Amino acid sequence: GLVVAGSICRDLPPRAAAFVLTGAIVAVTATTIWSIALLAVDFLLDYFAWCRESLHGHGHVHVPNWLGAIALASIVCGAVAVVRSLARQRRARSGPIPEGDLFVVQSDSPTAFAVPGRHPHVVVSTGMLDLLDADEQRAMLAHERAHLRHHHHRLIIATEVAASMLPPLWFPARRVRFATERWADQDAAREIGDATIVARAIARAALARSDASGRELALSGSDVAARIEALTNNPDRSRLDPAPFAVGMLVALSAIAVVTQVHHLLAFIQTFCLS
Repeated sequence: GLVVAGSICRDLPPRAAAFVLTGAIVAVTATTIWSIALLAVDFLLDYFAWCRESLHGHGHVHVPNWLGAIALASIVCGAVAVVRSLARQRRARSGPIPEGDLFVVQSDSPTAFAVPGRHPHVVVSTGMLDLLDADEQRAMLAHERAHLRHHHHRLIIATEVAASMLPPLWFPARRVRFATERWADQDAAREIGDATIVARAIARAALARSDASGRELALSGSDVAARIEALTNNPDRSRLDPAPFAVGMLVALSAIAVVTQVHHLLAFIQTFCLS
């Protein structure tokens, strides 16, 4: 369903696509993890005889131990993956704190990326400044500042954490990153008044791609060719297709329906296991 939603969202403005896909990814993660957690809890309750007897006495269906063990292992592995993902993202945002919102580093390697956090700023190398002309520098800075202004890192963190727990979600998570890049591209094009200049800056940065291009919120990151095509052939679409919103709402409602059952599980355990 998320793969289909990702395809549909290609026709949406990038801002809408980013929010629809992020909501769908988070909802799917919540429902899936909740279902796996229920299996893991059932497996763990096997070690409490009085609790297991009470559960069987009230019509509880026993989950096979092998399935419960897999569910528990999945939860543990998912938790480890989330911790590693958050640590990696924190390292990517670490570094010296500039006095303003722009930090220029002395390096021949062309680099430009946004660093969110308590002191949001843009990091640009002298190599990147030498590579771009004055108009392209303005476009580059406008792009990176758009990332910071709209807090794109929050969407990326949410989807990458979800994908760490459920690896099949990596594809739609990449679509969210692509949508945030297009969003920043459009903001930059509106700010400087020329989408062609923004496309040219992206192309130059991509051709001189450095080891920092893999950072989140980097100018040359995420499907450069498609971004340039969107800027030059179809800048700033305003048409809204309700289909992706319907997909997102259906997934979100299903997630809410499942998650609201948490209090039933707590009451269930308290009644039969803690009395």
